[in-house]
Amino acid sequence: MTRQSLIAIPALLVLVLLPATASAHPVTEGLDPFSAGLLHPVLAPNQIMLLLALGLWAGQQGRQHLHWSTGLLLAGLLSGGTVAVLDEQATLFPYLPYLVLSSALALLTALKLRLPVITCAAAALLAGGLAGHETVLHARLTGDGTIGIVAASLAILLICFNTGWLTIRAGKFWMQIAIRILAGWLTALSLMMLGLVVLQTP
Repeated sequence: MTRQSLIAIPALLVLVLLPATASAHPVTEGLDPFSAGLLHPVLAPNQIMLLLALGLWAGQQGRQHLHWSTGLLLAGLLSGGTVAVLDEQATLFPYLPYLVLSSALALLTALKLRLPVITCAAAALLAGGLAGHETVLHARLTGDGTIGIVAASLAILLICFNTGWLTIRAGKFWMQIAIRILAGWLTALSLMMLGLVVLQTP
């Protein structure tokens, strides 16, 4: 693969993913609340990129990190969701914190840097807080209610845990290299989207 391709492909993905937030909601119109909730984390670029980055990094760190990350991700979902429920004036967080965290986690995976489990747990708690807050607000806007919130939270946990579990199962050398390459792509994509978000901020 040429150097031009390495630059062009992430740039193309940015152009596809960045407008996806505006079009993600119409995609789920007409679906029942449970199905719409399950699809929301997949259709929201900020969430899916963060969950993949967290899962890859936690899985690369090992089983203990993945277990702690899953537990703290759930705690974060509950905390962020509770804040959104209690604050009727709450608004969606900007893309910035999602992209900063996802790019940092993806970069750590690409570099294969090992850090204490507390670091992984803290990242998962923060990611869960962001995702939980957005999940409740999204359900409030779409009218999906509690069923949509539960479905979206289940999807968030499954995406992160399964990504980490598959990463742990990738024991062969070439598989580990492939994971680091994937993390590198995710880092580039997050940074490109971050740059566009910063440029678009008034």
